[in-house]
Amino acid sequence: MMISASKIALVAVLIAIAWMHVSMADRISPQFSEVMLGANTIDVRNAGKYLNVTVELTDDSLISHVSVIVLRSDGSIIPFSLKYESGDVWTNSLHIPRGVAPGFWTLAQIEAFDEYGNMNVITTDEFLETWPTGFEVLSILDEQAPAIEDFQFSSTLVYSNNLPFSMSVVLRVKDSTGFSFGRVSLFDPVGVENDLINSYKAFSVNDRKCGNEYDGLYQVNMTITKQIEGQWGFKVILEDVIYNDDTYNVDSISSNGFHSVFSLSGDSGTTIVSLKSIDQLCDSIVFDEIPSYSGTEGLQTDHEQTADTNSDVVIVDKTTSQEGEYTYAEDRPEESSSSVVAFMAFVLLVALW
Repeated sequence: MMISASKIALVAVLIAIAWMHVSMADRISPQFSEVMLGANTIDVRNAGKYLNVTVELTDDSLISHVSVIVLRSDGSIIPFSLKYESGDVWTNSLHIPRGVAPGFWTLAQIEAFDEYGNMNVITTDEFLETWPTGFEVLSILDEQAPAIEDFQFSSTLVYSNNLPFSMSVVLRVKDSTGFSFGRVSLFDPVGVENDLINSYKAFSVNDRKCGNEYDGLYQVNMTITKQIEGQWGFKVILEDVIYNDDTYNVDSISSNGFHSVFSLSGDSGTTIVSLKSIDQLCDSIVFDEIPSYSGTEGLQTDHEQTADTNSDVVIVDKTTSQEGEYTYAEDRPEESSSSVVAFMAFVLLVALW
């Protein structure tokens, strides 16, 4: 079937009109209409909590990404990505752990992108008179790394005829904010952390044998397979939920009154395991209770914004979320681009008909 020149011209005109519509929409940036917080004050003195952050905005095309930069009272920032909910609403829950810097946390910047790459960014100064500019955090500041309260291991003398030997290490760890992550390393007599002997093991708060995240007992097991006679030593790295960390070497462990080395002998003999079972150790310890604060302790509310501290705030297990985690939000369901393509296909069919 031959297509006349007039039909070809008509198709060209209609396609040009369709693309003109797309290009016009492409120039328009997302427009913010509302910024809302679950609360103006959040109390994390006794437990980490989530705070809802919601932004409403409109655009002629689809909005693909919305994010918030939160400026903490200590000057550090948290990039925080929102998720599409429905209609014009984007929202997410920001995790505020226990022990963070108290004071006023500012919504320093909110940015949005549409599917064509148009961006709109607003800062605190631009919505100062219209929407909440941040929230007050009530907190007991924690700048201390987790501490080793007890350190024990299977044996201080291992005979070579007992290799491979499973060395069990038990640690009691305390932290006022909550322990998060640790690593125990084993060094041979020449100071080498050797992967061939499974010389290090990582563990987390989820590996706790008993106690709580503020005062708990942990156990790791390492297998010694390599015969290098002499003294072997331990190194421990501990970190809490707000990233306070410290490294404990042979000297710092022993300075706290704990054995930090063992000997590997080339002689034959019976390796005596002096470490009690983990159940016996758990039964013998009275763990500290979870720290609790009330009244005005730790309050630093010198900002004029105040509100109900319980509005839309949920107490959470801090081990399930990491502060400052930045993941891109799920995009809105695609409809605009596909509708333009469908419209252009329809125009083409009509013209050819």
